[in-house]
Amino acid sequence: MRRVGSLGIALLVTMHCVAAQRLSTQQQIDLLIRSRVDTKAFAQAALEAGPALISPLRQLLKRTKSIEERNVALGALVYIGGDAAVSVIQKAPLTNTDLKHVMALALASSNSPRNRKVLMSFLDEDYYEHWQLVQQAALSLGVMRANEAIPALEMAAQKRPQTFPSSAAYEALRWIKKGYWEVTASISNEQHRAVAAVLRNGIPSTHEGRCYADARNGFWCFDANGWNYTVARPERELAGTLSFEIFVNSDISRALASVGFHCGLLCGEGYEFVLRKDNREWKVQGIRLAWVS
Repeated sequence: MRRVGSLGIALLVTMHCVAAQRLSTQQQIDLLIRSRVDTKAFAQAALEAGPALISPLRQLLKRTKSIEERNVALGALVYIGGDAAVSVIQKAPLTNTDLKHVMALALASSNSPRNRKVLMSFLDEDYYEHWQLVQQAALSLGVMRANEAIPALEMAAQKRPQTFPSSAAYEALRWIKKGYWEVTASISNEQHRAVAAVLRNGIPSTHEGRCYADARNGFWCFDANGWNYTVARPERELAGTLSFEIFVNSDISRALASVGFHCGLLCGEGYEFVLRKDNREWKVQGIRLAWVS
């Protein structure tokens, strides 16, 4: 880790050995299996492999009888994302809620009326027994800016107040109604651009009219127009600290942003933002709750 650039972002700058060694397809799959217990390492391996691994993962799903290999293949397809990866996931039998949760994250990367309808159906799941599925569906609808989901999200937000699913539904509504936020900051490299894409999308639990310390340097202030970065301490009281750890794959087509919001002792949340390069711009294709304290 080191501090890079004026934003003071904590960047993951280690060169990924997978690309350097040009691993074979089987070696890439083996790496995914070895990395499965480390979510961040697993995500990075999947993003480094990219769309070229979709067809081998499809074949693996067809032939394997191992639950472990099946889960690895589905998980990698989620992080790779896009229409082709989602199509493979959709053809796999989703027999339990855990696999529906995988689908709820993946669908955000394939924005279509059909996929938005599936996500809206997940909002009807039981809030207590399947809260992670409902939360994930709400966040994905927010990423997709699914206007037709507003009534369903409003019902979900009011169904069980002060719960994770309810909070996620409120966030999704906020993102859909706003669109995207402006980001005012000095941006000089791909990691900075990835952070700007995260901020444009919206970060759960951050609210307009507040300022946050950057975990490494400087401050972020958030208002109705968007985010502004400054090195000078703002006059407003700080609402907490934001931390960013960015991984960009070797062909600069996919990225993983690990974002932490820290609001005090045993107070905070962490999210993984999966990003994809689209027309030279980073775009969020999925958000997952990674930790909470």
